[in-house]
Amino acid sequence: SNKIYDLQNGNLFGFIYLSALLIVSVILPFVILFVQSFKDGTGKFIQAFELLAPTFANSILLAVAGALLIVLIGFTAANYSVRQTNSGKVQVLTWLLLLIFAIPSTVFGISLIKFYNRPIFNFIYSSYAIILIGYAGKFSFISAKLIENALKQIPSSLNEVALLEGVSPLSRLIKIIIPLILPTLFAAFIIGFI
Repeated sequence: SNKIYDLQNGNLFGFIYLSALLIVSVILPFVILFVQSFKDGTGKFIQAFELLAPTFANSILLAVAGALLIVLIGFTAANYSVRQTNSGKVQVLTWLLLLIFAIPSTVFGISLIKFYNRPIFNFIYSSYAIILIGYAGKFSFISAKLIENALKQIPSSLNEVALLEGVSPLSRLIKIIIPLILPTLFAAFIIGFI
């Protein structure tokens, strides 16, 4: 009663459909915007670029710092989650990260502003720290789930052998766990960076 579907015939149609969607939704608007930016010559374009040039480095620095913070929080939450498999605290942590991720960004941003806009938190509110807190709070769930799945794929025998050999927990982390999940950490960093 199981049917086998041949998807080979739909490949050309799917490719044409996805190509058209990409052209209409991404490439065409970008080309139009690019052409319009040179409407009055290159002077305005160069002037706008010169005005925005100092902010590029700042944006990249904040994105790198935010992505590193997201990976750190995600790794910590995932490592705790894998170690405490049947704990109610793990479920609370997972649901808390999911809840923060599910809250619309505008609502989350307004709540951060409302909370940190007090004289005692002025050092956070008046700095880039509030951006990093919001960024890390919003996207740590994705990182935690990616890293948790990678940690679950590591055979427990590696950890058991390291325990029998007397390898310290820090050495196990640095020499065994992190090298095995490095591609996932990199993927979590790239997702957080974007």
